[in-house]
Amino acid sequence: MLALLIVGGMLQWGTAADSASTPSPSGNVFQEAQTAGALIEKLNMVANFTDSAIRSSHFSRSHDYTLAETYRRKALDEYRSGEYSSATGDALRAMHYYRAVLSQLKGGELGPGGKAQSELLRLKPYLGSVFKLIEFAKSRGFDVTNVTYEYNQTMNAYLELRNDLRTGNLGELPTDLQTLEMRRALLEGALVRLRHSLMERMSVEIVDGFVLRGGTAINLAWNLMGAASQRGVDVRMLQARLTSFERVYKRVLELKSAGDYGEALEVIRTNRGIIISFQTSVMYVRLRLETGEASGAGVGVQALVNETSARIREDWLSLEKLNERGVNTRIAELQLEAAVREFNTALMLYKMGRTVEAREHFLATRFLLGRVELFIRMHSPGRG
Repeated sequence: MLALLIVGGMLQWGTAADSASTPSPSGNVFQEAQTAGALIEKLNMVANFTDSAIRSSHFSRSHDYTLAETYRRKALDEYRSGEYSSATGDALRAMHYYRAVLSQLKGGELGPGGKAQSELLRLKPYLGSVFKLIEFAKSRGFDVTNVTYEYNQTMNAYLELRNDLRTGNLGELPTDLQTLEMRRALLEGALVRLRHSLMERMSVEIVDGFVLRGGTAINLAWNLMGAASQRGVDVRMLQARLTSFERVYKRVLELKSAGDYGEALEVIRTNRGIIISFQTSVMYVRLRLETGEASGAGVGVQALVNETSARIREDWLSLEKLNERGVNTRIAELQLEAAVREFNTALMLYKMGRTVEAREHFLATRFLLGRVELFIRMHSPGRG
């Protein structure tokens, strides 16, 4: 189930040329849609966490959990039907019951060993991430003997504590809980050293990759601006963002030349917003050229919104069908969620009168939908 659904289908847009005479989207409808969409996204996250917490414990699903799930499904159905106000109300009711379940788990109200249960819930995702880190380090040729030993010892302590809970062996809980906490502390010490070694090597790879791809992106941006200017496409935003990106790129290049990869990596992290904005602007101008849109020209915005809304709905349903057939659709789902976020951002910017920025996000939506639809075609023989 996708965490974000469509909020744009009922909102009215106009073209840049007729925005002065076309009414803006209804404030009430827009606000209700945005509120409901944000709530449902958070609700699905809470639902997934709660379900995982219950499945990893020996507790059975309570009446509160049943009510939470009922209201969540109802809120999703209402949201899909455009009943945003009702969806918000039922999403809040579902949140209330999920919080009650989590509170019971945390306090141990559903059974003995509340503290031990909380520790198990907290450690499960942690141990999963540690395992992935070890496998990654091993694939890169690092010596993971020590950290693997500490991981296995911690996992054994985890399983022992879990077995105490499942068998009702409450007398051993305090001792086994203390053992688990000690083993985790030793594991974390080994991880600190491994992470440091990984960061030293990865900083070189990340910085080298940034310099290589960044130089290519700068050349592409200059070529795009030349072509776009000849066809009447506004490139002022790309020009401004290119200037900012070039400053970052130059600083990283200087630090790399001096061998200070750690500081170069920090510059990249600190200026991540500038880098992403530059990449988005490059994609925006490129798509404008590929689709033949000049400034203020092209198909009416309302028609594009309608078309995009229909594509999102169709892609969402297609992914659900593929998922039912056993196809792993996670990557495509993430791309579709990103497309919906771009679409919602475009709607909000347009409502604020920031038409140029809105079109940028709108074209990013179409780009992402193209990736999703390619995935669907590859896994759906006969689809046109």
